[in-house]
Amino acid sequence: MSNDTTVHSTSPLLDVSDLTVEFATSTGAVQAVRNVSIHVAHGETVALVGESGSGKSVTAQAIMGLLPKRISQVSSGSVSFLEQDLLKLPPRQLRDLCGNDLAMIFQDPMSSLNPVMRIGYQLTESMWRKGGASRKQARIRAIELMDIVGIPDARNRVDDYPHQFSGGMRQRIMIAMALTREPRLLIADEPTTALDVTVQAQIMELLKGLQSELGMALLLISHDLGVVADSADRVYIMYGGSIVESGITRSTYENPAHPYTTGLLASIPSVYERGTRLTPIPGSPPLPTASRTGCSFAERCPFAVDQCRTDEPLLRNPVGWPSTRETACHRTEEVLQHG
Repeated sequence: MSNDTTVHSTSPLLDVSDLTVEFATSTGAVQAVRNVSIHVAHGETVALVGESGSGKSVTAQAIMGLLPKRISQVSSGSVSFLEQDLLKLPPRQLRDLCGNDLAMIFQDPMSSLNPVMRIGYQLTESMWRKGGASRKQARIRAIELMDIVGIPDARNRVDDYPHQFSGGMRQRIMIAMALTREPRLLIADEPTTALDVTVQAQIMELLKGLQSELGMALLLISHDLGVVADSADRVYIMYGGSIVESGITRSTYENPAHPYTTGLLASIPSVYERGTRLTPIPGSPPLPTASRTGCSFAERCPFAVDQCRTDEPLLRNPVGWPSTRETACHRTEEVLQHG
């Protein structure tokens, strides 16, 4: 068992409590996120990890107020940022807050950048519209930001269009756009998806350096456990719309307390064990439209018993473990013994 310690201040910058998000469908309301609670301290890096469809991006969109209003709603819970409940803020105040202290970058920069507008305009617009800078000052700052995020020859490339940059360079531009107002918290939704391994490492190193320089907190959303292992102080494991395990990243990886976390870690290829077969998790994640009774992972779990199929487990601190660790599993002790 690892000896966990608190890595940052206990006063959270972001505090999401019992968040539940519903989508309207032809067959009725569907819960895409169920009772999710996460917190991020000042300057901390926290990862939200899980398979596609687990509810990670919906959680981020709910925090930012980006859920499609006609078909979705936050049915319960709260989202506190800088001691303000974002779910209760008027739209204009929320936009101002998200444009300043809270920012987000998305996994597909090409869909977030306007293909018919020059990069310089897209970088400077918020600075001269909302930030009080002149257009000349904003342009100078845009070039500085492009330099900061590692875009070569920024002065001559500031007037290029998005298609003239590679995928990795476009992601750097998205990071530069997020940094125009020096946010307190940056939410990065799969920032390295579709990039090769070398560029992934460069993007994560860039984010880490910017964090250190600006004192910024980072909420990293990813399905890549390797990226998370090298970057995050703490990790939340998400499955079927709920948090199933959380803790300090290193101890969670070394001693997973939930069978889903164990399965995720077992499915990662290792450079030290060549020629060995990967161990996939059998079956598929549950559809959001599926009825929910018991544990959502029960049908794929090698430890499941009858109780798992009838009683939904709640997040709890395993007996004898540090308070930083929580898991939602009836069979935690058996999982730990097996590990």
